[in-house]
Amino acid sequence: DLVKRKLTKSYKRADIVVGGDRPQDIRIHNEKFFHRVANDKSLGLGESYMDGWWDCDRVDEFSTRVFGNGVYKLIAKLPDVRFINYLKYHVFNLQTAKRSWEVAEKHYDLGKLKL
Repeated sequence: DLVKRKLTKSYKRADIVVGGDRPQDIRIHNEKFFHRVANDKSLGLGESYMDGWWDCDRVDEFSTRVFGNGVYKLIAKLPDVRFINYLKYHVFNLQTAKRSWEVAEKHYDLGKLKL
């Protein structure tokens, strides 16, 4: 995922490892975290922490590194995934009403059951 790679790389510049074991390293509990930060920037970072999507042993050290080393500026340059998600789910979405019946018949049609 492009957003995950870019955000992970941004944190690495501040000596923060995603999934690391040092006090400033961040542990992700919800993979939606990356897109939330890309969409909502520092607000998304804070809200996702409050929602339990990530944690670290020293949030103060993490924050100092993110905001003190200018990583938040790199985060602001992440691609806006709202447009990407719109294309993915609305323009290129193959789930139509007709197709849903085809899928249902293929997977759930048990034929005539004899009792």
